Amino acid sequence: MPRGIIGGFLAVVIAATAVVLWNSYSSGGLIRALGGATLQELIAEAARHSGPPGPPGPAGPPGSPSAAVAGPTLSLTMQGSADFDKSGPVPNSETAPLCTLSKIVLRRYVPHPDRSCELTAGAQRGDPWRITVDGALCGVTCFTVGVEK
Repeated sequence: MPRGIIGGFLAVVIAATAVVLWNSYSSGGLIRALGGATLQELIAEAARHSGPPGPPGPAGPPGSPSAAVAGPTLSLTMQGSADFDKSGPVPNSETAPLCTLSKIVLRRYVPHPDRSCELTAGAQRGDPWRITVDGALCGVTCFTVGVEK
């Protein structure tokens, strides 16, 4: 029986190698035999069907994005980061519009398998974010958001 398993495995490896070599040295012969199209055929077909004609966009200076593409830029600035092993409010998070879990470390012990970290925003604007820790060590990072034109 072991000889049959080894023989079958070798037959599959040889057949797969032959198929890969045939496909790579025949410019996609296997793909065409199965009814597919090669990458070169897809590129040629896409080049034959260009998109609808339209007015050209404004030309920008070389090496910079076009004025039509440029828009406001969103920037995140880290306001602070802290680690928690108990539930409570996240200090200095009252003005942060965005806080996220940055680290979760689960301690290994069997009696309490449902360990977790949960971060929730304050009920109203100006309320601090709250972290709920259940048998883990949770890291929280808060950000301020800025928009530049």
